[in-house]
Amino acid sequence: MSLVGWWKLDGNAEDSLGQYDGYEQGNPSYSSGKIGDCYDNTGGGSSGIELIRHNEFKQYESYYSFSLWFTSTTTSGGGGARRIP
Repeated sequence: MSLVGWWKLDGNAEDSLGQYDGYEQGNPSYSSGKIGDCYDNTGGGSSGIELIRHNEFKQYESYYSFSLWFTSTTTSGGGGARRIP
């Protein structure tokens, strides 16, 4: 098994491997991140990024996993705002 997609979200939703670009919904924002830019969801609203669509990954549906790093500006709320060290 090998890496299928890598979305840095460094100013866009492109797949750095070039196979499965993400789909920007609305007008997502990008901000300065730890390394380069990053997707910034602090504005809320209806903007966002869809990384994969099921029909594209159907062949992998029995054996794929995701890994991500994110940070939040708050730890309060209904469980959706948490910081992962």
